[in-house]
Amino acid sequence: MLERICIGVDGSDCARRATAVGVAIAEAADAHVDLVYVRKETDETAEQDANAVLEDALESCEDASVQVDGHSLTGKPATRLVSFADEHDADLLVLGRIGRTGLGKRLLGSVVHSAFRQSDRPILTVPEGDGQVEISDLLVPTDGSEAAERAAPMAGTIATDHDATVHALYALDLATAVGPFSAGGLTGPEIERLEADRKAHVDRLADRLRSDDAERSIQTVVVRNSPHRAIRDYVDEAGVDLVVMSSRGQTSALGQVLGSVTDRVLRTVDVPVLVVTDDR
Repeated sequence: MLERICIGVDGSDCARRATAVGVAIAEAADAHVDLVYVRKETDETAEQDANAVLEDALESCEDASVQVDGHSLTGKPATRLVSFADEHDADLLVLGRIGRTGLGKRLLGSVVHSAFRQSDRPILTVPEGDGQVEISDLLVPTDGSEAAERAAPMAGTIATDHDATVHALYALDLATAVGPFSAGGLTGPEIERLEADRKAHVDRLADRLRSDDAERSIQTVVVRNSPHRAIRDYVDEAGVDLVVMSSRGQTSALGQVLGSVTDRVLRTVDVPVLVVTDDR
């Protein structure tokens, strides 16, 4: 259950979009919202700038059906945002991502990077965008590990609040499954066995997602691709509105390191990504 959501604001387009998405999630959950601006400087000009940003952010939330408060803090942005979330026991920290590079990859700001390093709370990163904020389809990828499946409770909570369909996905990377020392590749029956094994993993995730709501709409899928490409393509093809995933998973000859996958997903998908650490 989401009861308190902390949203970092700085006046940027990404932060405005993050505010819109964060407030939409809060409204569906009937959660309290804290808009937090952190300034490095303590002079009067910096304070005036902070007040202007907060006023603009609060004005954008005037029609919200939940309580929204503004806070101006001083210090290192990521550190103060994380400490504020801890002090107020926030269930979710929402931050904006910044735009694409010339190579088509998203840049992750230093605040986002630092927040991930410092916080063990779920963090939602939101890219630039416009249009109506709606969450009707969620994607939960898994590598079959318990760590990866710890994203299930958060995904289930948001799915319930928004009456959304949950898509459980396993990416079968055949190149990784073959291994570096196999010259002959995999036979058809071997691939079928691998797919059946991965299907068992997504079915287990689906069972976990249904544990608190037997009627929850869930779709399961196994795709042949590298994990981050499979997630990126599925987001586009299935019209996914939100990805919910763990910060890391298992490492094995036939598995993936979900942590590195998470980083790549954050840099390539055009929808919000909610990352749950495997410590919570």
